[in-house]
Order: sequence, then structure tokens, then C-alpha cells
Amino acid sequence: MKRTVFTAILVAVVLVTVTSSLTFSQETNKENQRSAEQELLKLEKEWYDAFLRTDTDAMNRIEADDFIVITGMTEAPVTKERQLANIRARSESMRKPMGSMTRSLDQVTIRTYDNVAIVNGVQTQTAPDDIGGTRSRKSLYT
Repeated sequence: MKRTVFTAILVAVVLVTVTSSLTFSQETNKENQRSAEQELLKLEKEWYDAFLRTDTDAMNRIEADDFIVITGMTEAPVTKERQLANIRARSESMRKPMGSMTRSLDQVTIRTYDNVAIVNGVQTQTAPDDIGGTRSRKSLYT
């Protein structure tokens, strides 16, 4: 009888310990994921700000070597090297309005797959227009 009670208590302690460890592990994983998501959004904002400022050194540091750009304005994916060359070639008359643009992200979803993350959302770009006002454009963003 004593042995059965002792065994039952031991099993209960082990279950509580394992359950607590799993809960702590899951909470830690969620905290780590939230932290990684915040870091990713911070890095994404840093990249876009560098794009607007024509800061190709920052963009080169942030982008992976196999980075590509796909937009509705290009016929084929644009390599990192080509993209940075295009940005470096911006005329001064183009750089000024780019520096005045702003952008916000809404409805952001971040999905992670091992060491890969995909950010989707709706971006709103606002820029000066030719008559002294501003114009905004919304588009889907990945």
C-alpha cells in the first residue's frame, strides 16, 4: 500500500514537472518567435528606409546574396546586383521625391518555416504629387 501511494505521488510529481517544462518551453518558444518577428519587421523597415534614401550600402548589408526583386513593373526577376546598380543610377531629380515618400504596413502576417520567414501585408505608400499635395497608393506586399 505504501509503495502504491509512493508510486502514485512520484508519477504525479513527474507529470507536473513535465507539464510545467512543456508549458515553459512553449511560452519560451512563443516569446522567441515574437522577438524574431519584431526583429524581422525592424529589419524590413530599415531596408525600406535605405531604399528611399538611396542607401545602397545598407541595402547591400541587409539583402542576401541571392536576393531578387519581383514587381509588376519588371519583365523578369531583378538580381540584387542589378537592383543596387539601378538605385545607384537614380538621378538627383528622382532621389528628392523618393526621400519624401513614406510607407506603412497594415494587416501584417508573418509565417515562419524553420529558418525562413515570409512577411505579407498591405502597404500604403504616400508621396508628394506634382501640384503640392500628396498621393497614396495601397498594394499587397510580400
